[in-house]
Amino acid sequence: MNNTGFRLAISRRPYPERPKVTAAWIGSGGTVTEVDQFWTRPNLPARHTKIYGNSLFSLTLASAMGLELVTPSNRLLISLDFKWTKRFIRERCVSEISFNKGPLFVKPVKQKLFSARVYKCSIDLQRECCGLPVDTRVLISSPLSFRSETRAFILNGRVLDCATYRGRTSLTRARRFASEFARHNDLPFTCVIDVGEIGRGGWAVIELNPSWAACLNGCDAVRVLECIKTATQVKGNEP
Repeated sequence: MNNTGFRLAISRRPYPERPKVTAAWIGSGGTVTEVDQFWTRPNLPARHTKIYGNSLFSLTLASAMGLELVTPSNRLLISLDFKWTKRFIRERCVSEISFNKGPLFVKPVKQKLFSARVYKCSIDLQRECCGLPVDTRVLISSPLSFRSETRAFILNGRVLDCATYRGRTSLTRARRFASEFARHNDLPFTCVIDVGEIGRGGWAVIELNPSWAACLNGCDAVRVLECIKTATQVKGNEP
């Protein structure tokens, strides 16, 4: 791909994937600008600026520049058929969660409010959510054990690249499952899907993430650059 004329805005603070992404961006003809005071509008042309970095940096900068970041809703997981998730996922207020039947996987509906993981009891969760309103919305499900976890970058229903970042598995099978899921579900035109292998050769969707903030987790920066580029849009524009 050719990024001539496009600028990638990144944070000056360390970000694990920054060297690979910036090298790929410059290699494709684009330029890179490190932004320090990202809460104020930098002197950058919005129409030709793309954003990559953590959620706080990217969302704040996008708002200051009048840009939109393509982001899959966490609520999308609730709408998925059981054959894709292999677990029942429900939405609750954090104050409504009961651990009577054992540990639960809890994930905030609003991204990055707190750590999405398995919580053993209400005290464990309360420590993590200390200071949050009792009506904070979360997704809950029974814990599911994954033998491996694979990340796939999606653009218009196609897997541009994928890599297994935890455990060992057949990358061909992981890619096939991610591709089938992307083709049969209404997803944003660009996003990142994490899929996992469970017992007896089964597969399940773990979560969906935005391309503009997702770590590569072993994926090739050059191959997924189009996902990162198109994840930043001028408000009101289609890709």
